[in-house]
Amino acid sequence: MAEIIQERIEDRLPELEQLERIGLFSRAEIKAIIKKASDLEYKIQRRTLFKEDFINYVQYEIHLLELIQRRTHIGYSFKKDEIENSVVHRVQGVFQRASAKWNYFRMELMHAEKLRKEKEEFGKASMGVENPDYSEEILKGELARIIYKNSVSIIKGAEFHMSLLSIAQLFDFAKDLRKEIYDE
Repeated sequence: MAEIIQERIEDRLPELEQLERIGLFSRAEIKAIIKKASDLEYKIQRRTLFKEDFINYVQYEIHLLELIQRRTHIGYSFKKDEIENSVVHRVQGVFQRASAKWNYFRMELMHAEKLRKEKEEFGKASMGVENPDYSEEILKGELARIIYKNSVSIIKGAEFHMSLLSIAQLFDFAKDLRKEIYDE
């Protein structure tokens, strides 16, 4: 486990050295970034995984990216995209690992679609639907909307919105949710 974390930290060193060389960060700030990143890496590499650790890691990387963007007022643009892209790719990788483990958003939409299909089949068979699982809010994807709202309040960024939008596009009944994601 330590080797993987060490390798990931070493992969960050060129961009951090570049940030130090151009004057965006001091030597002490680079050391603090490395320390914080290795602490967060250890948390997401242990056997027992917690959603909060992944969220904290993503938030830290997003805050680091925002700090880099704020400090670019010095007018340095050489390799700026390369540095920012590496941070974005790290965030995407961590988010993909977390969403593979805790895939609530997609599961809620799939559950709502299953209930809609069952209700439709019962309707075709002229059977009365007395099941309390068929609440209209669930059938409209309201639970998925609540998960979406909670997620975007924690994880900011257009890429996250786009990933949720791509999931919502898989389900035809989620057009209100898609519109809401587009509007935001």
